[in-house]
Amino acid sequence: MEYALQKKIPKDKIFVVGEYGLDHIYRKLPSLKRIQNDKIEILFIGTSMVEHGYWSGKMRDNLLSEIIKKINIEIGEDANLKIKIHPTSENINDYKQVVEKTGVKTEIIQKGDVIEMINDSDVIVSFGRSNVFYQVILLKKPLLVLNPYNDLFYKTLEGIVTECKNVDEVIKNIRDYKQIKLNDITYENFVKKKFYKFDGKCSERDAVKLINLLSKTHEIW
Repeated sequence: MEYALQKKIPKDKIFVVGEYGLDHIYRKLPSLKRIQNDKIEILFIGTSMVEHGYWSGKMRDNLLSEIIKKINIEIGEDANLKIKIHPTSENINDYKQVVEKTGVKTEIIQKGDVIEMINDSDVIVSFGRSNVFYQVILLKKPLLVLNPYNDLFYKTLEGIVTECKNVDEVIKNIRDYKQIKLNDITYENFVKKKFYKFDGKCSERDAVKLINLLSKTHEIW
């Protein structure tokens, strides 16, 4: 709405329905189950920072290698690490090369239902930018974002995600992930500002409004 108003669109011509691309996530929530185990399940989510020209391959590979090694050395006995990369934008062979050089056996997943993977995890780790962050937030999972290059994007997610300046901070927060709680009021305010509503009815609101508009237009004709 703010953007539309900036473009001088009359307020009475604007109808907010929400982000209907998230409706399927809301409808899926009741069916999501997970089996608890004794280890911390860590899901690292890759982002297309290299492919979109924001980072060099070396920047990504060095950070990823350090994350894999330190998790293995410091909490490897207590944690499982899986890597989920973008289904189309990223090259799985790039990740395989990094993992092979670390010598740490790590599963890399490119295809599959990321919602189920997030649900099956205790804590999510990532760097860069990705729309999948919003899915992690909506499932209220602890999201640790490594930000060594001072990306100001994370200021917009302050209080929502845990920003880490280095890998040591990532490890510390993985250990303490149970203490990372998303405040209900902060969560609700974020959803309202970013998506309007997360209730599975955005598509319905959109369709009803369009039908009403078409009906009125038909009457005028």
